[in-house]
Order: sequence, then C-alpha cells, then structure tokens
Amino acid sequence: MRRNAHIPEKLAEHGELHLKRKEIDGEIGRLYLLNNAINLTTNMLDTPEELWDDDRFAPEYGSSLKYLDVFKRIKLLNKRLEVLKDLNKILMDAAANQHSAALEWIVIVLILVWLAVAH
Repeated sequence: MRRNAHIPEKLAEHGELHLKRKEIDGEIGRLYLLNNAINLTTNMLDTPEELWDDDRFAPEYGSSLKYLDVFKRIKLLNKRLEVLKDLNKILMDAAANQHSAALEWIVIVLILVWLAVAH
C-alpha cells in the first residue's frame, strides 16, 4: 500500500500518470503477485495437515483462530487488495491510453507521409 500511495496522489495532482509503460507493467505485475501471495500461496486459510491425521486439537485450533482474529485480518487484507485492484485497473487503463495515443500518432504520421508522397 505504501509503495503505491504516490500513484493516486500524482494522478490527483497532475490529472495524468507520468509513468512509462514498463513502470506501469511492473506495478501491475507486483500487484498480481501480492494478490496471489495472500490468497493462493499462503496456507493461512487451510486446516493444518496434523489436524487431518489427529483432530483432537481441532477445538483449540479453532479457538486460536478466533482469538487471533485470523478471519477478520484476512478479510481486512482482501479489502485492501480491492483498493489495490482498483489501482491496478487505473494503471491498466493508463497503459492502454498511452498505447492508443502512440497508435494515433503513428496513423497521423503515416497519413502525412502518404499525402507527401502522393502529391
């Protein structure tokens, strides 16, 4: 969250993102990695294998989860990830706009070249 806090600030200040396509793609990749790390890679939501073999400690495990507010913390992390997903969408839109603008300039230049050669 701290790493990307400057992006919305600069967007609000300047009305546009002054990031290169490579920087935008890097941020998008980092955001996806973070999302995967929290929701797919970690095993915080999984029941430990030990409890599959011997479930006599399952009540204590459940009590520990409640005491440490694990599910509330994960819910909070996912809400923060939603904010980062919104930022990711902004970054992807910015990258698409930069690409579209570049293509428009290429078309304009090609038309000018065609006009110059044709006449």
